[in-house]
Amino acid sequence: SYKTDIYALGVVMYHLLAGRLPFLAQNTASMTYQIVHTDPEPPSKHRSGISPEIDAIVMRAIAKDPISRYQNWGEFGQDLVQTWKQELQVQEDRQAPDTVRFTALRGLSFFKEFPEEELWEVLRISKWAMFPAGTALIKEGDVGDASFVIASGFVQVTRGQHKLSVLTIGDCFGEMSYLANRESPRSATVTTTSECIVMKISATDLRGASPYCRMLFDQQFVRVLIDRLEAANQRAEAAGGVSPTSA
Repeated sequence: SYKTDIYALGVVMYHLLAGRLPFLAQNTASMTYQIVHTDPEPPSKHRSGISPEIDAIVMRAIAKDPISRYQNWGEFGQDLVQTWKQELQVQEDRQAPDTVRFTALRGLSFFKEFPEEELWEVLRISKWAMFPAGTALIKEGDVGDASFVIASGFVQVTRGQHKLSVLTIGDCFGEMSYLANRESPRSATVTTTSECIVMKISATDLRGASPYCRMLFDQQFVRVLIDRLEAANQRAEAAGGVSPTSA
């Protein structure tokens, strides 16, 4: 279940941060006893430079009492994003630890089908940045071929004076230029309506990724396009118009 996955990811985070597992034992029985009856030391006890906020997130993910753990990926990811925001506010050009970004990435719906190896590859080829509300991330008519995925916050998509949609955590935009395999004018403007963390993947970097990673992106982009087309059909039918795909 996803609760088991959250616990397992907490153990992975602990290992990556501390350089050791939260429990060390000579056999399975001893390991089981420790997990059930003891609490591990926080990662910062084994490696300096780990913030109390990251300690708290990892320790909650692997809490002895299941009720005390994160109950869903949304809670887990939101705490990580909030911690990253605090880090960025303290020092604007400071990079979040890869383990924090990896866990936030894994919690995004866009990447739910990506195995661990490909998620690390996504981190390598992506650029992450935080933007205040009111920032135009892309503008209608501008030329570009990068794609974007929202890690936190909300954006509004407009064409001319018309509002097309609102996108949030896990949603992507800008994928049409990549799929067209060329730099082309953007068909809409995307503006942040809250403070946002957005990851950007250039078409050049994505085309240089491994074949399997590119295939996963292609599949997800196609799913997004199908979902948007179905939503457009439903809006047209609700308005009494002709479905875009009915002809």
